[in-house]
Amino acid sequence: MMIHTNTNAKVFTIPTRLILTLSMAVACNTSIGLAEDLPSSKEIIAKMIEGGGGASAMRKVQNRVVKMTMDFGMAGVIGKGLIHFSRPSNMHLAMDVAGMGSVEEGVSDGVAWALAMMTGPQIKEGDERAAALREANFDGLLDWKSQYKKIECVSKDTLDGKEYFKVEMTPLQGEVITSYVDTKTYLPYRTELTLSTAMGDFDVVVFNGDYRALNGVQYPYKSRFEVMGQTRVLTIDSIKHNVEMPKDQFKLPDEIAALVAKSESEKSKASEKIPGNDTP
Repeated sequence: MMIHTNTNAKVFTIPTRLILTLSMAVACNTSIGLAEDLPSSKEIIAKMIEGGGGASAMRKVQNRVVKMTMDFGMAGVIGKGLIHFSRPSNMHLAMDVAGMGSVEEGVSDGVAWALAMMTGPQIKEGDERAAALREANFDGLLDWKSQYKKIECVSKDTLDGKEYFKVEMTPLQGEVITSYVDTKTYLPYRTELTLSTAMGDFDVVVFNGDYRALNGVQYPYKSRFEVMGQTRVLTIDSIKHNVEMPKDQFKLPDEIAALVAKSESEKSKASEKIPGNDTP
């Protein structure tokens, strides 16, 4: 979707994973800035949070509902999706794609899952799970230490005629995420990441634009994804904050709950076979 990345990237990186499941760069001139011109790690994180609307405005948001449209770049293939987020780290995405059916993804109580036509029900593991949990974390950069080993500004570059800080974000698990942040607004313009999916790892470039504020929080209403030589365009139709959600909004689908139960049963049986675990 996000796609994270920045304070609000979780909204936009998750759809990226969905795109790859369904359908599996830009040339720029760069110039390295002097080290003394660069903000420290503490400063760049603080500036990115401030640019995104500020900690106070972000913490007032308890949940978020995003309505979106995805153009898959193929004639007639348009997806209509709805994403629900809630503190502390719950997420549910549902998308209907013209001529291809519906798909779902989510994170609930630490379980990252997907229901897709090409893979069936899936519980995410490894780097894919780690990325999904980062994206579902409602506080994003406000809670960066629980998600990243380090975040640092490594250079000042020029892309498409504008100056950006190149920021490298090293997750606790997974590949480095590189984001180019506007030197004036501190909003991310270009993000480069490696996407881990059930179908393999893919390099993705995300371009964010058309930023607008809602209750003081900035969101990119237009994002372009470049992957495997193809382009996908995500348009945000609406965002709502602090809405009343059904109690079961983040309940695991039956197919996923069955996989979780099976996995727990298998782990329990394996534990019983370990010497010393037998109950007298």
